[in-house]
Amino acid sequence: MVMQVPGLGRRAGFSLLEVLVVATILISVVGAAFGVYDRSVENARFQQSRAAQKTLQLAIDQYRARHNRYPTSLAILTRKYLNRIPDDPTTSYPGNDWLVCGPNDNPQSIGAWRPATSPPSDGIAAVRSSTEFK
Repeated sequence: MVMQVPGLGRRAGFSLLEVLVVATILISVVGAAFGVYDRSVENARFQQSRAAQKTLQLAIDQYRARHNRYPTSLAILTRKYLNRIPDDPTTSYPGNDWLVCGPNDNPQSIGAWRPATSPPSDGIAAVRSSTEFK
């Protein structure tokens, strides 16, 4: 049964073109909103990573001030300076995947940074996220 609208003289409803235009507009709006959400989540992870990095650096500095030498591993810091080593939220898996640099290394050089699981023999002077070089 075809529905007639008084005064129009044709069927009520939407044409295929009208439906496609509306669908295209909705998809564009949802895509833009998802992009903004995705960037905000990435920014939050980055900020959380920076905060964890500053916490680790502060613990390293406190250890050096108290013992007059740099810690030989991040695990040593959990004894008095940290409850636990924070995870880096910018990486895809939890765990200790920080990069560390020794006191005699140049932190501006990419080659100076190594995984925290194999720290330099003269101790850990600086720490950074492993995603900063990707």
